[in-house]
Amino acid sequence: AVLLLSLPLALFIVYIAWISPGWIQKIIDVYTWVMRGTPLLLQLFFIYYGLAIVGFSMDPVTAAIVAFTLNYTAYFVVIFKDAFFKSGSDQVEAGLALGMKKQTIFSHVLLPQAIRQSVGILSSEALNLVKDTAIVSSIGMADMLRNAKEIVIRDVTILPFAYSFLLYLAFSGIIV
Repeated sequence: AVLLLSLPLALFIVYIAWISPGWIQKIIDVYTWVMRGTPLLLQLFFIYYGLAIVGFSMDPVTAAIVAFTLNYTAYFVVIFKDAFFKSGSDQVEAGLALGMKKQTIFSHVLLPQAIRQSVGILSSEALNLVKDTAIVSSIGMADMLRNAKEIVIRDVTILPFAYSFLLYLAFSGIIV
């Protein structure tokens, strides 16, 4: 769910930054700076526990999706912005000279190139997302690692950790 939300949201934010005046770009820069500069666990705590204090509570699944989406969107914004800048201003100038609108240049010229240039980095971030899901246990959600730990404690065996290890590697192999 997080990838399905954060990837299009990041592209939308990059588009808004591209067509908007400088002050909007500054707001987006502050957002990415805050989200990338603070731990995901702290963001998860803020959304789940902190917002509940001010009367806006949500279930653990929703809080996890919101926190992860906000966090990963910020990373994807930076990745896409970097890829768009690598495409070069020459192509933008050429599109404008041909009479193309900025929206058309963005969607038909820059976007395909940016996505192609970002695939490797995006797959690494998707892999990080799979591994980061282990922190949802901190707000009471059951995840693979938490369940493995409970079985290790209950049965006094290390095999559940080995199985989790192998499952994380399998997920990594699928993503990469």
